[in-house]
Order: sequence, then structure tokens, then C-alpha cells
Amino acid sequence: IPTPVVTAKASFPSYKTAYTEYPFGFSITRIDSGTVLFNSSVGGFIFEDQFIQLSSLLPSLNLYGLGEHVSPLKLDFNWKTLPLFARDDYGAPQGLQHNLYGVHPFYLNVEEDGCANGVLLLNSNAMEIVLQPTPAITYRTLGGILDFYFFMGPSPDEVIQQYTEVIGRPHMPPYWALGFHLSRYGYNSLNATASAVQRMREAGIPQDVQWNDIDAMDNLLDFTYDPKRFGGLPQFVDELHSNGMRYLLIQDPGISNSQPAGSYPPYYDGIEMDVFVKNASGLPLVGKVNKNGIMYI
Repeated sequence: IPTPVVTAKASFPSYKTAYTEYPFGFSITRIDSGTVLFNSSVGGFIFEDQFIQLSSLLPSLNLYGLGEHVSPLKLDFNWKTLPLFARDDYGAPQGLQHNLYGVHPFYLNVEEDGCANGVLLLNSNAMEIVLQPTPAITYRTLGGILDFYFFMGPSPDEVIQQYTEVIGRPHMPPYWALGFHLSRYGYNSLNATASAVQRMREAGIPQDVQWNDIDAMDNLLDFTYDPKRFGGLPQFVDELHSNGMRYLLIQDPGISNSQPAGSYPPYYDGIEMDVFVKNASGLPLVGKVNKNGIMYI
């Protein structure tokens, strides 16, 4: 991701840094309180071709972030390992040991005096993070570099503002997207979807948006709907619109490359527009999702 370019040293930094050459380690200290926010000199440092490990002490047990996992907001330091590698784990199982859809190697740490700091490791390789009761944190990643960003806050709000200045601000959603949505996998037919909307109306439950998941697709293909089970979908969407509602049909970030020649325009249009992710050889990256080979967008 593009990040801000630093062209000059801060005139009045709120932190100071120190490092040791052997064993290698570095520390970040808040100047006004003397609180050491990060100190990697205690845990050793491993930098190999496909394995990097770095540990640090932390100033408090008040740690938040490092998603995506289903867990309490405040993270557990009792020797917990958090894998960070995006995957579709149906049912979203609970526990820090289950990695889910998002990868956010960023945490917010609230210090004992109420000040807050944040740390981002900008690295897209598969990694795991271990939280230890010292309190301490250990990063392990299979590659990349240790591109750390430290955010000094000092309030939690300011930490998040500084963090999003680096990774990019969130897009402002359309007003209707902030409304009441109904979505699930497994309606399996337009009749079942329409019945769910009708039951919402009869019960007086507010609803602004109706969704369908991949079970509405034709042969699990993006930009399609099943003409038998979901025949009449355009008319259903028109009816929703006439009632001031919106409709969304989920799309997966992969286009099938296994359909008969000329039968699936999204694949051929994507090749012509050169929109697919490439592998190391410069060819479209091919993966496997459901029963279709796919090209990643």
C-alpha cells in the first residue's frame, strides 16, 4: 500500500529510540512519561530466508486489535497464539487460534497512565503472533521485512487517526448502507428470499437491504443468478426498489477460468482488460474455490 513519505525528522518528537548491535534489539520510549512502549532486546532476533521472529516487552496488558478473530475485545495474554492468514472458515469459530477473513497486524495498547500507542507491522506474509503474560509479544512471519510503524497517540482516538493516515482512510459508505440488512447463506430459492422479506414486513421489523449469498449464483459463477431457483429475480429487485429498499448479490473476488470457451464473458473481459492478479511468471494467478478453477481479481 502507498504510505506517507517522510522527508524530515520531527521537530519535537514525543519518543526516543535506542538500539543494541549485539544481540540486536531496539526500543521506543515515550519521552514525557518515560514509558517504554516497545523493547525487542529481550527476546532474540531471527532473520532467515523464510522465517523471521522478533519479540518485545509491552507496557501493559491492555491490548486490542490483531484481527480478524472472534474473541473478547481485550486480548488474552495467557500464551495465546494468533494466526494471521485470510481464510473462509464457515461459522466463524470462536477463539484467537482461528484465523478468519481479515488480516490486520496492528494493535492498540493502552498504557497504565491512560495514554495509548499503536504498532503496525506492514507485512503481507503469513504470520502468527504470540501473546505472553510478561506482558510481551512475539511476531513470526514466513517472509517480507520488518516494516514497523509506531503511533504515539497519546489518546486512543489519535492512535487510530495516525494509523489510518498510513493505511488510508475508510471510504464513506452510502447512507442506505448504514441501515438494517438481512443476509444469510442458504435461502436456496427466490421464494424463500421473498418469504423472508415478507415476514420482516409482517413483524414490523425495519429492513433497508436484502442480500443473497453464493447459493443464488448459476453454477457458483460471479455476475450470474440461477435461472431456475431464482427465476424472476429482476422483478423481485424492482419490487424491493418500489418499497424504498436495496438489494445486494454477493460476489467473490475470483472469476472462473474453467467454463466452455466463449461462454463466460467476465473471464474473457478480464483477460482483455488485464485486471487479474499475476503470479511470479507474469501470468494470471490461478486458484481453487468450490468446484471452479478461478482467476483472482
